Amino acid sequence: MNKDDLFYNAALDIAQRKMMTQEVPGVLTVPRIGTGGNFINLFLWDTAFSMHWAKYHTDRFPAYETMDNFYRVQTPDGCISRETMPNGISRWQLEHPIAFAPPLLPWAELGLYEINQNLKRLKEVYPALKKQHIFNSKTYRRHDSLFFSDMLGSGMDDMPRWDDISQVTPKGGILFTDKITQEPEPLASKTLNWLHSEYGDRLSWNRQLGWCDTSCQMAFSALTLSRIASILDLKEDSVSFQSQHDAIADAVNELCYDEKSRFYYDRLDSGLLHRAHAGAFWALIAEVAPEDRALYLMDALEDPKRFNCPCGVPGISVSDPEFLCSKAYWRGPVWSPINYMVLCGLRAYGNMDLATRIASKLYKAVYQVWQQTGTIWETYDPMVPRGRNQKDFCGWSALLATTVPREFLAD
Repeated sequence: MNKDDLFYNAALDIAQRKMMTQEVPGVLTVPRIGTGGNFINLFLWDTAFSMHWAKYHTDRFPAYETMDNFYRVQTPDGCISRETMPNGISRWQLEHPIAFAPPLLPWAELGLYEINQNLKRLKEVYPALKKQHIFNSKTYRRHDSLFFSDMLGSGMDDMPRWDDISQVTPKGGILFTDKITQEPEPLASKTLNWLHSEYGDRLSWNRQLGWCDTSCQMAFSALTLSRIASILDLKEDSVSFQSQHDAIADAVNELCYDEKSRFYYDRLDSGLLHRAHAGAFWALIAEVAPEDRALYLMDALEDPKRFNCPCGVPGISVSDPEFLCSKAYWRGPVWSPINYMVLCGLRAYGNMDLATRIASKLYKAVYQVWQQTGTIWETYDPMVPRGRNQKDFCGWSALLATTVPREFLAD
């Protein structure tokens, strides 16, 4: 496929315009790479994915300075909030998993190192990455060794993980209170009204559920830290983190996999929640899935009744009753972070043929939308080339015009 340099550069130009410039001296460094939307807060997992295009352009974009903001606001016990306001304070109470984000900072830093070979940088940030992982392991791990998160904390806000959307939230979750946000008024009241109207009782859905994606992400964090430790010649750390990865992988394979449907799911109490969502594919990039189960995940990616859509990998299975419902956000649309994660997972298992086919149709769709609209979008329709949600979203959506063709569509 011929790749268009104009499209590539257009994404970078949008990202340049979207950089955050609101300054709070001594707190958040500016300018910094933005999430893509009209947000002034610092988002962890959005930024982590953005590093995977910024890693190729550290001469133009403040990638390292942006990442340093997270370490500057890290608490003494290792916590880094998923969303930090420009004053350096977490938007959310740190005691609630709503403040927990997918733990992808190690992957972002390793990606920066692999392209730029800045060993000094890797040595400097390793203690903070290790400290955060230890905090997450202590704080969000359940008795069965699976991990939990929160609807917003998981990043996939409206993902229908439960079997019955009208189901009353089971007991055992960490309660959501009206003190959850640390925003000033009137923003705090506005946020609370939005949360209650959108999610209701499901706001306290967290530790009673073993989250498949979060568990795999923690395995991936351990695996990545093992690789970083190996680069830094920290042999004991490397072995320890590899052991942690293996233990989490064992738990995911024992408790989150369904032999009948050959897919990974979230777990509630003693049973699986059979809502097939794209979070299961973290089992590939995290190298959690044994070879046979990895092949079954790849089958799901090639099945038009599940995740094989004309314009990319959707957030949930095509067969799900809520696929592309009227308010679909994560329920169906194609997201750049999920698709890049899937492609990297396929690469980890050596299936570059499937990765190239998915990357080709994804790139073709987003390129066509760019030709039609002149911009890049937060999400895309999985069935036809059409942008959805916010436009000028670069941010992580810059991955689609830059890193995806660069890494998966080589000439």
